[in-house]
Order: sequence, then structure tokens, then C-alpha cells
Amino acid sequence: MRGVLRDQADRRYAESTICIFTRSALSLNRSQSRPFYAQKPAGVLAVEELSLASLAERFGTPLYVYSASQIEERFALFAEAFAGLSHRVCYAVKANSALAILKLLDGLGASFDIVSGGELERVLAVNREAAARVVFSGVGKTAAEMDLALRAGILLFNVESEAELDLLTARAARLRKRARISLRVNPDVFAETHPYISTGLRDGRLLCPRPQPCRRPSRRSVGNSRCRGLWYVFKLELQHAHASGRGAGAW
Repeated sequence: MRGVLRDQADRRYAESTICIFTRSALSLNRSQSRPFYAQKPAGVLAVEELSLASLAERFGTPLYVYSASQIEERFALFAEAFAGLSHRVCYAVKANSALAILKLLDGLGASFDIVSGGELERVLAVNREAAARVVFSGVGKTAAEMDLALRAGILLFNVESEAELDLLTARAARLRKRARISLRVNPDVFAETHPYISTGLRDGRLLCPRPQPCRRPSRRSVGNSRCRGLWYVFKLELQHAHASGRGAGAW
């Protein structure tokens, strides 16, 4: 079974974006699944039995081609890893905001992690009900972006600073909405990751360095809060050892 979905909504970006839909890769061993490969004997680059050259001739260039079955397969890996636990698999919209990809993931029941109002608008363009599965992360959220998210009824704001918390509380009160939040807390945990992406140490850039607590927000405007600490961890046993007794949590 094979088909092509063209993302017409992205034409305003002067690009032609398509998704290749095939289920053949799902029958393969996952460790051996490679949607892009060189067809023999000529060595022509292909995706799931379709020549990329023929796709370029059909749709024109520039052309962006994605494997739908590969996206489905990777999503299933995350979902199966947490099977039996209450969880959400959030797709980072900043990775690729093509509407065809967002529509595919929405159909799989994915949640969405956004960092701007524009990304939220793209999720809403695919399915307005998907707002209930949106987590708004990132620093520098504007009042207009907060208002858009509050009116849409998103799942959660990941609050990155005390100033942002103050602004979000004010906007929620103004709109008479309740904002559900997750406080991004610095637990002073060394995860032995790359120094450029290390955010858990005391001198990191996250919200509240321990032991200094953040001021408690008004519950009239802000709902339940959660602690959140995420890193690329190379040695899981070290992560447990450092975090023990420090209140480090993961959402």
C-alpha cells in the first residue's frame, strides 16, 4: 500500500512538501528499517520504493520528502516503551512544522510541544481539539501568545521564569481562564552530558535554583504545578544517585 499526501498549506513558503505513505516498512525488523536508500544497480536515491528523482519531476523542486511509516514507527516505539504507565508522547513542533506531518501525528494521538504562538496556530489548523494536547515551552512567551494559548485551552504551560509566571497569572486573570503550569526547576544535578546542553546545574538557565524557592502563584488563575527536569543522560545510575533526596522530578 503506497500513497502520496501533498501539503498544500505550505505552498506559501514557496516549497512543495509531500509525505510518502507506505506500510511496508512496518513489517520489517525495526532495527533494519531504513526508508531512504540507494536503489541498485544504478544507486538512485529512493524512499520506500519510490525514486526521489521521479518525485522531483512530478512535484517540482525544491521538494521535501518524509516517510510517514518511519514517523509512525518511531512514535510507536515511544508509546510502547511507556505502555502501562500514564504518559504523553509530545512531538516538538519546532523540529518540523509541516502540516502533513502534524496531521499524521495528530491521527496517532500524539501531543505537541510548542515554543511559539505560530506553532500553536499550525497545530490548531490541523485540529482545533488538539489544543488539549499542547504543552507550551520556551522562554520569551509574549502576552499575545499566552492569550492565544489560554483561549485555545492548551494542556499545560512550561513556565521558564518567575517573570513569566507573573505575566501568565495576570493574563489568565484578565481572560478569566485557569492556566495549568509546570515549573521548570533547577535541582543542581550533574547528568554528565554535553556542557552546551547541560541545564541542571546551579549556574544553569532554568527557573528556580535550589534552595531558593519561587513565590507561590495565585491559585485563582493558575492550576496545578509540576517540577520538570530534562537532560540528555548518558549514565542513568548516576542520574539516580545525584538526584536522590533533592526533589528532582521529571514530567
